[in-house]
Amino acid sequence: MADTDAIKSKIDLVDVISESVQLKKSGRNYKANCPFHDEKTPSFIVDPVRQTWHCFGQCSTGGDVFSFVMKSEKVEFVEALRVLAPRAGVDISFESSSSTKTPLYDINDIALKFFQEALFTDEASTAREYLSLRGIKEESVNSFSLGYSPKSTDALKNHLAFHEIDFDQALKCGLLAMTDNGRVRDFFRGRLMFPIHDAKGRVCGFGARTLDGSPPKYINTSATSIFDKQSLVYGLHLAHDFIRSSDTGVIVEGYMDVIAAHEHGYRNVVASMGTALTVMQVNQLKRLAKTFVLALDQDIAGQEATLRSLESSWQVFDGRDTKQKSVFNDNPVELKVLSLPEGKDPDEFIRNSESNWDDVIDSAMPIFNYLTDVVFEKYDINSPGGKGRILNVLSPILNAMEILDREQYLVEISEKLNIDIDLIRSEVKNNKSFVSSTTERIRPSNIKKNEDNILDEKILSLLFKNFFLKESFQESDLVDMYFNNEECRQLYRMWLDTDTDSHEMFESLLGDHLKVQYKNVVVHDFPEMTNTELSQNLYEYIRLIKRRFLMTRRATVANSMEDPTIIDQEVQELLMGLDKEILDTYQ
Repeated sequence: MADTDAIKSKIDLVDVISESVQLKKSGRNYKANCPFHDEKTPSFIVDPVRQTWHCFGQCSTGGDVFSFVMKSEKVEFVEALRVLAPRAGVDISFESSSSTKTPLYDINDIALKFFQEALFTDEASTAREYLSLRGIKEESVNSFSLGYSPKSTDALKNHLAFHEIDFDQALKCGLLAMTDNGRVRDFFRGRLMFPIHDAKGRVCGFGARTLDGSPPKYINTSATSIFDKQSLVYGLHLAHDFIRSSDTGVIVEGYMDVIAAHEHGYRNVVASMGTALTVMQVNQLKRLAKTFVLALDQDIAGQEATLRSLESSWQVFDGRDTKQKSVFNDNPVELKVLSLPEGKDPDEFIRNSESNWDDVIDSAMPIFNYLTDVVFEKYDINSPGGKGRILNVLSPILNAMEILDREQYLVEISEKLNIDIDLIRSEVKNNKSFVSSTTERIRPSNIKKNEDNILDEKILSLLFKNFFLKESFQESDLVDMYFNNEECRQLYRMWLDTDTDSHEMFESLLGDHLKVQYKNVVVHDFPEMTNTELSQNLYEYIRLIKRRFLMTRRATVANSMEDPTIIDQEVQELLMGLDKEILDTYQ
């Protein structure tokens, strides 16, 4: 395509990447820690001559300036073209039917305005009453763009049709769904709507709360090319400036917690949206401030969520030089945990407590102190097994400390456990990975789980939990090589070869190592969906891992050439074929 060649010829890839990644000169190339996964040793290489980038670490992928913008901005090719063309001074036109389709962000904006207007209709009186009971003022309704989805099955569909929005695009946004008989209908109906923005303020998807008590209480937009709940932080587009200015960020669990905090003037508060804090979320936050406070509910479920957050975010904290003071990798960042009174969530505490929220935040405990309190309460300090579990949890964080701080804590632990301090030093030195025993639902095999593994597991979870999918499933739709994880490949092959729809029967066929992976897979939950919606989600996930596989293969071929300036005909044809296959995954 002439436009893309013109754009690439006028843009320096090094300049584009340098805007978000700290590059260092290394020979003729530049290198950095990969922006797409956490690492200690730089594996991200930028070649200024070939104008290409490649990650030789976990990602094992690369490409040109377009692929970098697509991956970093989470946009499709046409959107990357729109971003780069003005920068290159290239005037582009989108005349073909495929390129004139409304971008997904724009469709979400249209839906957002529709939901906002619907909130003030007679039908939405229940939604307004709920907001009033929760103390939400009109200013907050407007600043967080809250809305209402009508109960009709085609209210939004008709509105999108009026705006000449292609239904296929709306399906890709997750705004519409297809019934078993092939009829397109609204996905969200009769719910209070919470738009979910990325850090740039673009609407990526929606959360929706039931108003009549019918389950599920909350549903979200299904996974799309622009919506991945695990990589988004609710309220960050409104909070990031306040996090920077206060040098502190507070992480709560839900939408209402964030809204209540902002309404009372505490605008450095964001939410993980009911999930454990993920690596992708931490990567967005850690550059904004030096202190972050986890302020999740402190009932049993909330405490487990806190522990899961510490475990999952430890993937970002792990692998440091032990001389660093911080828990985070790149900057001296301190992670703390706030323990609210049991039975109170941040929303309720902020609205009803006589205590000042800022004072309460200041009282938050450093991560090590919090974990120490939890594990000493949970495990028997008089039994060998209990002592071992305690050291198992605390050792990695002790390893990250400055030596003087570590020695102080070692003395305290030695006295409490009645273990010789030299034995504890030895145990701590040999245990550098965060293996959490703080809750039985957290397994060691989850700890090093990265974004790619999660995608693999979600596909298998859909297949295992919905055996009817096998009736129309073609093995050619999903090649086992697409999976990054060898255990996931084995589970997939067994699923293909097994006729049973019984989880117990299937699990009984597995070896011990596969049973652990199988349990990691089936723990993934999905919102209630029709069979058609389940199938659509499955094939969207397959499309993503196929693209990942093809891009990895292309990078391997391209980097295998001894002289990159000389490409023989066979290799060139192979690269062109891979480029076409990759492009097809964006259609």
